[in-house]
Amino acid sequence: MTSLPNPISSMKTTSILIFLLNIHLICQGQTLSQTIRGEVRDQITEMPIPGASILLIPSNPIMGTITDLNGQFRLNAVPIGRYTIQVKLLGYQELNMPNVVVGTGKEVILNLKLTESTVEIEAVEISAQGANKTEALNELATVSARQFSVEETKRYAGALNDPGRMAQSFAGVTVNADGTNEIVVRGNSPRGLLWRMEGIEIPNPNHFSNQGASGGAISMLSNNMMANSDFFTGAFPADYGNAASGVFDIRLRKGNNEQRENALQVGVIGTDIALEGPFKKGKAGSYLFNYRYSSLALLQRMGVEIVGDAIPVFQDLSFNLNLPTQKAGQFTLFGIGGLSSINQDFEGMKTNYADRFRTYLGVAGLTHSYLFNDKTWIKTVVAGTLTSNEYEGTVLDTNSVVLYKASEEGHQNMAYRVSSTINHKINRKNSLRAGAIGSLLKYNLKTVIFDKPNDMYRTDVDQRGQTGLLQGFLNWQHRINEQTTLNTGIHYSHFLLNNKRALEPRAGIKWNFKGSQVLSAGIGLHSRLEDLAVYFARIPDLSGMNTIPNTQLGFSRAFHTVMGYECLPGKNLHFKTEVYYQHLYDVPVEKGISSFRSMLNMSQGFATFAAENSGLGRNYGIEFTFEKYFSNSTYFLLTNSFFDARYRGSDGVWRNTAFNNRYAGSFLAGKEFTIKDKNTLSLNVRVVYSGGRKFTPVLLEESLEAGTGVYDEARAYSASAADYFRADLGISYTINKRKTASVWKIDIQNVSNRLNEFGRYFNNDALKEEVIYMTGIIPTLSYRLEF
Repeated sequence: MTSLPNPISSMKTTSILIFLLNIHLICQGQTLSQTIRGEVRDQITEMPIPGASILLIPSNPIMGTITDLNGQFRLNAVPIGRYTIQVKLLGYQELNMPNVVVGTGKEVILNLKLTESTVEIEAVEISAQGANKTEALNELATVSARQFSVEETKRYAGALNDPGRMAQSFAGVTVNADGTNEIVVRGNSPRGLLWRMEGIEIPNPNHFSNQGASGGAISMLSNNMMANSDFFTGAFPADYGNAASGVFDIRLRKGNNEQRENALQVGVIGTDIALEGPFKKGKAGSYLFNYRYSSLALLQRMGVEIVGDAIPVFQDLSFNLNLPTQKAGQFTLFGIGGLSSINQDFEGMKTNYADRFRTYLGVAGLTHSYLFNDKTWIKTVVAGTLTSNEYEGTVLDTNSVVLYKASEEGHQNMAYRVSSTINHKINRKNSLRAGAIGSLLKYNLKTVIFDKPNDMYRTDVDQRGQTGLLQGFLNWQHRINEQTTLNTGIHYSHFLLNNKRALEPRAGIKWNFKGSQVLSAGIGLHSRLEDLAVYFARIPDLSGMNTIPNTQLGFSRAFHTVMGYECLPGKNLHFKTEVYYQHLYDVPVEKGISSFRSMLNMSQGFATFAAENSGLGRNYGIEFTFEKYFSNSTYFLLTNSFFDARYRGSDGVWRNTAFNNRYAGSFLAGKEFTIKDKNTLSLNVRVVYSGGRKFTPVLLEESLEAGTGVYDEARAYSASAADYFRADLGISYTINKRKTASVWKIDIQNVSNRLNEFGRYFNNDALKEEVIYMTGIIPTLSYRLEF
């Protein structure tokens, strides 16, 4: 093997050039500037890369530097603005990191990774025009994956700093309801989504989330904490298990280890503060904290009268402590915790109602990364999680006298997880990744419902105990040549409750040709468990005795196939299309009778029917993405999806799923204006549209006769709500000063105040069919100060 050029000699020559090019900036004391620094590592081995050249684009005169022996670099006195960071080194593929925003409030700290070339001693250049700037961080991703940045969650209109709401702009994603950030991926139930943080599965990280849901009204994930992360919509690599539709793979950034920095944000939604800095000057360790409290609840505590029948109360705390050592590797301690509650009283025509809802979540984890040598490294994560959902619904007469408690629910889930992943580079063309995950799952579940027709209380679940889930995976990446990469892998899952198993082979291939075009394909099996309450649901048998018939349910399974094509038709332009087919099988459906009921139509809660793994489903469609990366102060993102999502219950009839909107799309665009050479006015707009949700028609005459809702189950999910349309507007103004930066922002969701239709139901009080509407216009104002 031919050795690489000595980076030390090139470092000396380049250092002289960089010094001469940048010396004028030292003399320009009036220029508002900031520091860009970070490190460059090998994509596979995580080894530091010395001698890599760092170039700032655009810069006049040229600004740049090279990495030192530890792979670290620093650019001082960088004028504020938006840049692309270009990284080059012989023997590695060129890296272009776009949209690096430099402001006065915080240093910019980057962790960059280079992919080694398959050809010895060759600089593989991919021009800025020929780089896919949204390629996933996970190098094993082949199809249906996209990297997203924290800057995008801030910039996109309607995103509200929330990755779930941001993802509504991506191809294949539809909105489930305006009041939550829950998303539907390629017509699948939102329950099929997996959340990961720092490489390990976590519960749904959202406030006001219902039992079994994957979203909520407000995200607990703060943009002060997140680093660039990945989002998958299908055929994901073998790293990921217990997911059927999509994956959010969230990564946390490290706090500044050289100086203390702070951020304060006050807004309609919440008031939060972020603190970061070194534990000790001159040491590499750092801390990062973020705390947030509901603004409306804060005002109420201060004695301000808040108009409205329900005040959302929430708070959350996130942290990431970076603890590097000289010989024992690097440790991090991370966590997120949140409490939320809302009390709502409302009047009916005959009775009044009082709802009490409370949730809390806690995640704490310890990671350890260790480099054995320049070929092998290992990462181990130990984490504990806790979730609780409590709900109480009470029915009162018109004088507020309690008539009966309609429902009472308390679900607590605790998990202890250990994950260990080892990466080994065999040579330039081949690498392996293998891992094992063990999860101890504890539960305490109880739901009691008042059965009004029979005038009695019914216990739908009452179970406590523990079980476990074991997983293992192996990935092999083979880079056939510089243009073609093959990823293969297998994932294994074993559910200890009933010893059900799932073996899932997966493969993907990507071919770059003609410089800026890509053909890709992915195929694989995927599986997921149901919410634990499903397995312990109490179902009365023919004699009326309660049974627990679902403990032997296995995994829901899915076979994904995806083919894609993408190209870069011009500078900073990107076009991508994917066609996919998903065959769903072993889906839990109602057993014992001919029924339309299937878990594929549930987005929250748990099934109160005896189930068996005999259901089927199929999703297929085509997606288009055309975007202009942020350049010349403008960007846009246009997506369209056309799909069909159907299922078959135990009655053997193929029907629409509840999420078969048939088509969806979005248009996102924005422009920035520089004012006085230092401040920025940003205008952003988003339009989201789709077909209407599917629901089961009301049988009006039968409902009137029965005095309660009766639905046409033979035509389940045959009715469609009106088409969905929403326009969002975001306006922000950034003020940069010498040591601080501040941002005024207004984000208006549903700026046209269109009331989108969610579905229809029979109102037992009014004795008529009524439409359920989503939320109208929601303006949110915020002010952020970085110092």
